[in-house]
This record gives sequence, structure tokens and C-alpha cells, in this order.
Amino acid sequence: MRIEQASTTVLRRIREIHTRLVSCFGHQKDWWPAESPFETLLGAVLVQHTRWFAVAKVLDRLRCETRFDPKRLLEVRVSVLESWLRPAGCHHQKAHRIRALSAWCGEQGFGRLAHLPTALLRERLLAQEGIGPETADAILLYAFRRRVWITDRSALRLYSRIGLCADRAPDFQERILPHLPRGIEWRKEHHALIVLHGQRFCRNEPKCPVCPMSCLCEWSHRAQESGDVIRTAPAQNPT
Repeated sequence: MRIEQASTTVLRRIREIHTRLVSCFGHQKDWWPAESPFETLLGAVLVQHTRWFAVAKVLDRLRCETRFDPKRLLEVRVSVLESWLRPAGCHHQKAHRIRALSAWCGEQGFGRLAHLPTALLRERLLAQEGIGPETADAILLYAFRRRVWITDRSALRLYSRIGLCADRAPDFQERILPHLPRGIEWRKEHHALIVLHGQRFCRNEPKCPVCPMSCLCEWSHRAQESGDVIRTAPAQNPT
């Protein structure tokens, strides 16, 4: 009975977090705009170490020049591709990775990839250069619509500061992940809302006094009770 009550409490807190985030940022049904799984995959790689507005410019150029056709993209000279990717930063490295992914996708075919079991598809994605666990899960969720979760820095920071888990991925996966609603659209929106919240409020140096989650946040409460001025984040634990 206690386990069931604890589970219900966590789920209620998760839904309350989601509701407050929606009230602040609105619904985010089209937060990651893409016309194809391949475009989503490219965006997930290009956005590493940069901001989305720069990636959007690059994707617009790739759409215009290649229509996101892996074969057409491979026909582009490396120097030309690098010039297109320059706004997203690390253009030499990303050009190499984009070409490798284009070759892989062209060889595998998205139809065949889409029918792979989630665990096997994730394994295949992780085998590609430039795709780590967070990027793989983002591709699985947004491109292939698999029921996964992206345990990134923003999610760990929010849920640990609220007090529902420690600031470590294994603890999040044990305490929070089993209670997240299973709907794919809900998970996509929840991730988007957490990212937006992290960008605006829950930073390394958080803006607790104006944060819409402050009434739920244990860390904010402790800082207010002690009279501390919130300037720096707590020490980060390795994930």
C-alpha cells in the first residue's frame, strides 16, 4: 500500500509540474518542427554545442539544396557542405558526421529502421559517430516516436531541485521514469517544456524569485528560509 501511495504521489507531482509549465509556456505540440525523420536526425546532431536558431538556418539551406535526401546530400562536395554548416559551429566535424549518417540512412533505409525494436534501434544509433545517449533518445522520441525519455541536464536539474530525485541519471531513472505518463505526445511536450524552463529560469544560476516552479521547489524554499541570495547552483554530481 505504501508503495502504491508513493507512486501516486510522484505521479501527482509530475502532473502538477507539467501543468505549471504549460501555464507558463503554453502547449508545445510543434516544438521540434520537422517534415521527416531524417530532418529530425540531422537537427539532433547539428544542435550539439549550439543554439537552435543557428541550426534552423542550416536546416533551411539543406532543405532547399537537398530536400533532405541522403543520396543528394552525399553528392554535395565536402567543402560546400561545410560552408552550409558553418552557422551551426564545428562545421568540419559536423560535415563528416552528417555525411556518415547520410550514408548509413541511405544504406539502411528509414522503412527498415522504423521496424526495428526500440532497444536494437537505439543500439544502432549509438554506434554512429556523434550520437550519444541523449541524442539517441531524442531521435527515438521525436523521429521514430518511440516511448522513451531524454534524461538530459535540464530534466535532472529541475527534478532534483524540486526534491523528487538526486541530481544523477540513475536516480532519475529509478524514481521518476517509471511514473512518467506513457503517452508519446505527452513526453515530447514535457521534454520541450523542461528545456524551455531550463533556458529561462532553472539555469546554473537560477532565477528562483521569478520562477513559476518556486512554490514546488525544495531548493528554492531552503534558500529563502536561510535568507541566502540565490546566485550559484549547488555542486553538480556526475551523471
